[in-house]
Amino acid sequence: MEMNKLTDYDKFILMTQGKTMGSTMAAFFEFKNILKLLEVCSKSDAKTISWKDKIIDKPINRSEAVGLLDSFNRAKWNGKFVTLAHRMGIVLR
Repeated sequence: MEMNKLTDYDKFILMTQGKTMGSTMAAFFEFKNILKLLEVCSKSDAKTISWKDKIIDKPINRSEAVGLLDSFNRAKWNGKFVTLAHRMGIVLR
């Protein structure tokens, strides 16, 4: 199947295979928060972002965010997903 025909959940399952993180629907819903954060961070070079009705320091720069989004779109795991989740208080289980 072509990558552009996969759903986000399909990509999530593929990239979490063999990882310590589970590929459950609950983990995917939490991971979607990471994707939203990456989208916000990828749109600007500003030092701060609006996140959950607060202005916070950007946890990741624009180029890193674009790279992580690219990894996700290719269903390739990157350990920075977990690092970013921990930094933002998002539990991926």
